[in-house]
Amino acid sequence: MQLRSCARILPSTDGAVSRNRLFVAGNAIEVVSPGHSDGTRHTLTRVFDVHATDADFFDEEVLPLVRGVASGVNAALIIAGHYCTGRGRVFEDAAGVALAALFEALDRQREEPSQTDATPPAYTVRMAYGSAAATPHGLTDLLSHATTEVAVVHDPTAHGGFRLSGMSYHAISHRGSTFDALFRTGRARLAQQQRTADDVSSILLIEVELSAGTPEHKTACFLFLDVQIGGASHMDSIAAACSRRLRKSATEPEPSRGVELLLRQAVGGNSQSVLLGLISPAAVDDSMAVLRLLAHGSSVEQFPLVNDMLTRGLLQRFECRIQALEQQLNFAQGKLARSVEALEADSSHMPGKLALTTDRLQALVDNMQQEAAGQASTKQSLMAEVASLRAQLNSAIGQAVGLKEELVKEKEEKMAISRELITAQLSASQSNAEQQQRLFEFEQQAVASADVMQQLQHNYDESLEELVQLRRAHDDAQVSFKQLEAQHTRAAEQLRMLRSEAEEWRAKETALTQELSTTSEALAHAEKARETHAARADTLEAEASAQRERANRAEAAADVKSAAAERAKEEAHTAKLDLERAMLQVEQGTLSTQQQAANALEEHLATMRKLQEDNTSLLAELESLKARGAAADALLLEEVSGLRTREAALKLQLDDQLQQLQQLQQHNEVITSSFPRRELSEAELDDETDASTVPESNATNRALAAQLHTYEKIVNGALQANRALHEAYWRLRAIVYEGQRGGEPFSLPTHEELQLEALIEPATGRREIPSEAEKLLMREKAGLQQLLQRREQEMERAEERWRVAALETHRKSMGSVAEEQLRRMEQLQRESDERAERLQRRVAELEGSDNNSKLVNDLRASQEELLSQLQQLRLSSASGSDMATANRMEATLAEVQTLRCKLGDMEAKLAVAEERLHLPQLGGNIRTQQLQLQVRELTRLQGELERERTELTRRAVHAEAQLEEMQQYINANIGRYQKEILRLRKQVNDRARFSSQISG
Repeated sequence: MQLRSCARILPSTDGAVSRNRLFVAGNAIEVVSPGHSDGTRHTLTRVFDVHATDADFFDEEVLPLVRGVASGVNAALIIAGHYCTGRGRVFEDAAGVALAALFEALDRQREEPSQTDATPPAYTVRMAYGSAAATPHGLTDLLSHATTEVAVVHDPTAHGGFRLSGMSYHAISHRGSTFDALFRTGRARLAQQQRTADDVSSILLIEVELSAGTPEHKTACFLFLDVQIGGASHMDSIAAACSRRLRKSATEPEPSRGVELLLRQAVGGNSQSVLLGLISPAAVDDSMAVLRLLAHGSSVEQFPLVNDMLTRGLLQRFECRIQALEQQLNFAQGKLARSVEALEADSSHMPGKLALTTDRLQALVDNMQQEAAGQASTKQSLMAEVASLRAQLNSAIGQAVGLKEELVKEKEEKMAISRELITAQLSASQSNAEQQQRLFEFEQQAVASADVMQQLQHNYDESLEELVQLRRAHDDAQVSFKQLEAQHTRAAEQLRMLRSEAEEWRAKETALTQELSTTSEALAHAEKARETHAARADTLEAEASAQRERANRAEAAADVKSAAAERAKEEAHTAKLDLERAMLQVEQGTLSTQQQAANALEEHLATMRKLQEDNTSLLAELESLKARGAAADALLLEEVSGLRTREAALKLQLDDQLQQLQQLQQHNEVITSSFPRRELSEAELDDETDASTVPESNATNRALAAQLHTYEKIVNGALQANRALHEAYWRLRAIVYEGQRGGEPFSLPTHEELQLEALIEPATGRREIPSEAEKLLMREKAGLQQLLQRREQEMERAEERWRVAALETHRKSMGSVAEEQLRRMEQLQRESDERAERLQRRVAELEGSDNNSKLVNDLRASQEELLSQLQQLRLSSASGSDMATANRMEATLAEVQTLRCKLGDMEAKLAVAEERLHLPQLGGNIRTQQLQLQVRELTRLQGELERERTELTRRAVHAEAQLEEMQQYINANIGRYQKEILRLRKQVNDRARFSSQISG
């Protein structure tokens, strides 16, 4: 939210002046300075004209700030104006209104019922009051007994992010408190300093703490600033800090000390702030300064937050982080300043160093020019002699060019043939290496295929075990059905017994009724024979004894009747009233006994109904289990038969693949048989090749062919196994579909979802809250998944170790093969060099020796003269320091050394020609014919090697394409189907356990 910039227009004594200098249109205001026709137009948040009162401003701007403080939001009210605008009065009135409204809002919160806690929130309020000092970074406490300098210290744990060190805080404890006494004390202190409240800037800080010690603990800070604009405002620390803060850009660092810390949260921080400017038309310059301040404030963004425990913690972390970054920035600034100073020092010394270096270079150039002028004649004579020697050397070289051209042509042809031969050998060795690499990959895939086959066999065994378990579960269900039938029979027997007991209770009830009638007759007889009390007493005693016997019999059926019988025995020899009471008690016991018998009969009937319902539900569940077991048995039998049929088909396909691999092995043997023939032909041509490499190459080729045959067999088996997995997947889908129709909690993704898409469970058919059985199954599933992951990780680590070992073995074997090929190539190169030397010697023999010997003598003489001249030149130039001269001398020496080497080569060639001059001319012709025959034979062999290499390349590309296709198919499908089958097998196990739990 934006900082609210408001302007209050004060009335002027001179209305004409105010109309000519001040223009207001809505929230736009313009002040025209004297001597100008127009001024700068400023658009503010709110403009209070001369007809508005202080109460309007308080209601619209101050009361919302107070409500925010009562809810835990920081607030700030900044009043800026000239000393003649009555700024101090507005400041004091606004503080008093805010305090009264704050207590009213806090009391209202205590009176409102809380939904979370019955205890009303408690609050504490305290304040601090001070004025600006003459120093640019200090304050003065107006409420202390002595002049105290107050320092503003950065404290992230304080309410507003700062702490006034040296400022005295005063608690405000009740609602009727005011600031009148405090303001009087402050004005008295200012009067002692010969100042008034309108001459200086002031600060009033109110801190509120709500619900301390509870989770709803909140704090708020209400900051009042009275800013003096104009006059000596450049000496006022509060005015200067407010101006800097409002004009601060986003790239400038935050203040870390001083009065500007007061405005760090009030302007552009965690606070709701209002900036009020008092405009007086009489003071145009000061009013324009206030308007500029308001214009800067209208562009400031505020970020108010509720200062609860979470917000304060986050702000403290933010402040600590900012403080750490400021320390790093200060350190970096210091380091950068030191680096700049060092660079400035270096740059100041650089012109002197450059001048000194320039002088030294100029002196060196002058010296070199002087030395060069003295040696110019000597150099010219030496160059003339070198030119003559070059002419002689060129003539000697021209004579040998004819001999050298033919030799070069023959040598180039020989090198081209050797290069092509080496290229063919390298391509053959490369193809062998690629075949070895592919064989290694085939072995890895074969191991993976073997694992898949083993898993398939394991899955097949598990399917058989599950079938056996299902059969056992079916048998258990039949046994449980028989048990339930037995329970049903026992329940029917119990029902018959209960019915017989009910009949007995009814017979007892009839007997009791008869006894009651007998007792009534005895009572009538007792009334008639009351006069003969002695005789009737015996009768009554007999009747009482009979009644006691009947009561004892009734006491065996119910406990309530025994008490009545005892009371009847004690009162039997009393008068008629005692007999009537005994009879009433007997009637009550009889009624209670009948009621108990009826209740017991109802309970037995309810128990029988419940047993019958349970029996019916169990019979229905047994029927459904029988149907599901029969369907599962049929599906499993069908699956087993399908797997057996698939196994037979796989065996037939493996036999077909075996025949194809045998044909491929024969073809590979035909291909590999060409390598030893090439080696033998080269041995016959060179007469120095080792014949022992032929059987070794044949054995290597046969071993490679056997490995390729084995790998292709394994790959074909893996493909067949993959197809079997595909078929098993669709079979298991059929089983799961039947289980879903029967109500089993199975879920299986579609075939499209297996193509690397997300497995999404259907929205229907699943309960939102799982049952206890499902929770148990989910926990067991999670445990099995973790176990499976650990096993997979162990298998991956073992496979990685095996792969590293296999690569090391393969690298060693390939290294030995490469060394053998390298030895062969080196031997061929040596033989080629020997042939070239023999050819050179033979060409030299064809040349004459008279001219050559004369040329050699002349060259030797010129060489001796050249060496002597070079020695003299070296001695004469030993003392020189000219760099250009030294470079030219070195170039001359290098050229002379090159000429010397060429002369030595020509001398050696001429010496060889002189030694072989006595050989007959016919031998050279025979050697030349042999070389031509060898060249033609090498050309023919090169053509054959090229054709074989092309054919092998084509076959290798075709085989690589097939292998890549198979590998992609296996990598794309086998792992996914394997995981899906494992998941389905786990679901089948869960189904078996669920069925066993139901049957148990």
